[in-house]
Amino acid sequence: MPTGLLNLSDEIIQHIAHYVHTDNEIPIPSFNPHWANFADEIDPTIQKDYIAFRSTCTYIRKLCPIGGLHVRMDSWSKLLRWAVQAPTSVKRAVRRMVIDIPRIELYQDKQLANYSIVPIWFTLTSFLRSLSNLEELIIRKTSLCQHLKTAGFISPSSLNEETDFLPHVSSIAIETPCERCTDQISRLLLRAASSLRHVKISPSWKTQRLYQPASSKESEDRIVGRVTTLYWKTFRSLDRNTTLDEVAQTFPNIRNLHLTCCCENQAWLCEPFSLFCCKPTYEERWLFKMTSQDVVGEFDDAGPVEEWNNDRTFDRFLEILTGFKHLEELDCLIEIQMPPHRHELTSISPHVKRSTYDRSQNRCRPRYNFHQEQQDDEEDLYSAMISAAEVIAATIPTLRVGHFWQYISHHHLLDKPFWQRWKWHCQRLSDGVVIELDRRPEEFKHSWMDNVDGCRDWEYEEDDESDDD
Repeated sequence: MPTGLLNLSDEIIQHIAHYVHTDNEIPIPSFNPHWANFADEIDPTIQKDYIAFRSTCTYIRKLCPIGGLHVRMDSWSKLLRWAVQAPTSVKRAVRRMVIDIPRIELYQDKQLANYSIVPIWFTLTSFLRSLSNLEELIIRKTSLCQHLKTAGFISPSSLNEETDFLPHVSSIAIETPCERCTDQISRLLLRAASSLRHVKISPSWKTQRLYQPASSKESEDRIVGRVTTLYWKTFRSLDRNTTLDEVAQTFPNIRNLHLTCCCENQAWLCEPFSLFCCKPTYEERWLFKMTSQDVVGEFDDAGPVEEWNNDRTFDRFLEILTGFKHLEELDCLIEIQMPPHRHELTSISPHVKRSTYDRSQNRCRPRYNFHQEQQDDEEDLYSAMISAAEVIAATIPTLRVGHFWQYISHHHLLDKPFWQRWKWHCQRLSDGVVIELDRRPEEFKHSWMDNVDGCRDWEYEEDDESDDD
């Protein structure tokens, strides 16, 4: 007699169910850094096969409880129906949720707006509290948004904020385009998640602070001290070293840091840091100069190499990194800037002897063919990145993985600008650190990396959608 499904042991049936439900293959957090615009991992169809497997018979349905549900809340009416009609067992089964609800039209008068937003806030928090097993929450749009230029500004103090209504949420992403919402909602929700570990935020470009000075220091430390993964967005007009220092002071225990930079009121990506690398023929080591303000497009903009030692930006960057005591992965979108051709650097520093100069000139005189020159440029790039990585790794003893970037104006196939992302690993030895560089970079189209989170200080345009499912 052939073996049927019900002839299997309970453990094997549950094991089958585990692999049928593909939520188990999605990590926490499922969201990405601000530059990485991949499709959502939170997909309500993810549980389709598992639910079909449970419907096989009553025995399997009891053996495999409903769980790991993904929910996209895209209208206020849908949220109300879930709050009132959804069975408790279904609410408890929700593990991941995206809230993408268009803004509700409220009165323009400031006093009336204050009264109007309160029931929305308490309805939302009451509903989220009922999702007792919710682990991941992504905010895209929210009915709390009423931040028109002419509307009253609603601060957390207006809402008699509740605490700990997200006790099991370990992963929160605030991805709303409204600059005020991304600031206000971050402070409202993050304090309510006592198990918070992973955060994606875009603090206001006017302050780049997650909390206002009047906030309770004890409340801050209780939440942010547990965060291990941080995706932070900064803006072009700000000094990125200052921003990084703010991150180090606010989140001292993070293990994974991803810093992205965009233009204010625009989605355009720009590098937070440019690291200029040069190894003149009279030097045995690479020289570095970093910029953390504005955007520098050409290597020549870095100034004479002889004057690089007078710039302390890179030293300040390394000093700030010492504040991260547990950091394991670092990606600050550091763009590597290389000279056009190494043999063209003929500038001389005062300590160079004539004999050293003559030897360097003799090495540069042989004529380069194109392919040899290209190979030399690639080897120089690898050498510069490894040398820079060694300096950073020596500054952060816990670092395991880091990333460098390069902007390429034309792709050899698409003829469009793109970014290359180079990954390197730290191999810790008793006498130092060895850098292993992955020589096959990832490539991303420049326009694909745009991000609008928190960059608008006016009313963002809503899609012409009704408040239906």
